[in-house]
Amino acid sequence: MRDHIENFSVNGHNNKVEIASTVETLIVSGHNNKILSLPGSTSGQLDNLIVTGHNNIFENLLIVGDLIVNGHNNKFICARLASQVINQGMNNKF
Repeated sequence: MRDHIENFSVNGHNNKVEIASTVETLIVSGHNNKILSLPGSTSGQLDNLIVTGHNNIFENLLIVGDLIVNGHNNKFICARLASQVINQGMNNKF
């Protein structure tokens, strides 16, 4: 397992992605995905998160950079959010 990943993209649908390291930029363009910090992990840090997909769920993540949301109906549950949140989508829950 790597401690640092530069760029990672989730383009598919209905996936579960567990993050246990630091991801510099995560781009989620797929739909109905669940992105979460690996259980028992103190990591799960995203430097930047860009969401263009719909109906994704993000749980227990630390987002330290920019959070840009263009999709709709995304949920951020117990996420520690970025200093800058740009919400250009509809019905997103933070």
